[in-house]
Amino acid sequence: MAADSVVSMPDHTPLDELLDDVSLTLQISSDQFGEAERRYHQVGKWLSAPGSKLARFRSQIYAQGSMRLKTTVRPRGSRGEEYDLDIVFEVDDVGIGAMELYALVLDRLREHPDYRDRIEPLKRCVRLNYSGFHLDILPARRDPTRTDGCIEVPDRELRDWHPSNPNGYAMWFEQRCARAREVLLKARAATQQPLPETEPADLLVSLRRAVQLMKRHRDNRFDDDDRAPRSIVLTTLAGDTYAGAQSTSDVLDATLATIDAATAEAEAGGGRLVVLNPSHPEEDFSERWETEQAEYRLFKDFIRQFRLGMAALRAAEGLDEQARILNEMFGRGLGSRALDAYMKKVRVAAQTRELRSKGPTMLVGATDGQRPARHTFHHGA
Repeated sequence: MAADSVVSMPDHTPLDELLDDVSLTLQISSDQFGEAERRYHQVGKWLSAPGSKLARFRSQIYAQGSMRLKTTVRPRGSRGEEYDLDIVFEVDDVGIGAMELYALVLDRLREHPDYRDRIEPLKRCVRLNYSGFHLDILPARRDPTRTDGCIEVPDRELRDWHPSNPNGYAMWFEQRCARAREVLLKARAATQQPLPETEPADLLVSLRRAVQLMKRHRDNRFDDDDRAPRSIVLTTLAGDTYAGAQSTSDVLDATLATIDAATAEAEAGGGRLVVLNPSHPEEDFSERWETEQAEYRLFKDFIRQFRLGMAALRAAEGLDEQARILNEMFGRGLGSRALDAYMKKVRVAAQTRELRSKGPTMLVGATDGQRPARHTFHHGA
């Protein structure tokens, strides 16, 4: 994942630069990502090693969720700054029951001297807690009746199998991200512009950044409230409505408006918004809303409140006001940090232009420790 944003995207505005920097700040670092990857491969080896009751199965272990989709978000709340990383341990369909497989994975992890004190059993997975992140190990078997990467996972409440398809979902999400490239190519073809030798580094990330910001705003508003909208619901809705915009703010506006309209249409028909797994339509990501109507109302209110926040950002007079609103929306002073990063890039760009036009012996710009005078330009200017 990139460590800094690109300021040359054709549809980007100063507001987009601020939003992009907020999302970049939320991402898991390369070191943390590498450490998590190393850890989960070690888990896979331990689960399937000779002497394990799981060794008789053909198995594989792989990432799913935000780690796979590159939409990780540093959590905000009583859990502290820990990333939630999801891993699948998949075995062949060998006729064992759902809870039997769950128990085999749990018991095998308890046999390891380092894992046993990190274990936290959850509804469908077994969590291993580490400093800075935790791994949620999801036991799974290949779906005996479906192909295309479909699996079934144990559900401790149902004490039965639950359908899923993380590999298919990841492929779907990547295809949705690629809409940005398709739109750009069509636009260039229509205007007969030559294609660039290399594409901008962040061409395919506007959807990812919009998802990160939706999840972070959710965390900032709900904190540790269990009624908060699920990440998979927000990700699916964003991906499903994405039309290829390269501007993060445009993606957010379009996504939120479409969701708001869809909920209103569902209510007009006497129902609710249904969010199915696009890679496995039998899996309803929004099934809780069927019984938890208060949770559904909170979701709708969250979307409408987010739309108001985006409208306030666009109406704000200057970047300082936008940074203040971003602080309220995402917390932890992220808007102020984004503004500082943006103004530093502006100063560097101005100094570079000045050096090119006046020669290397000229003194240019303010020093790096000085803040420029308060600006009056707005996003899109």
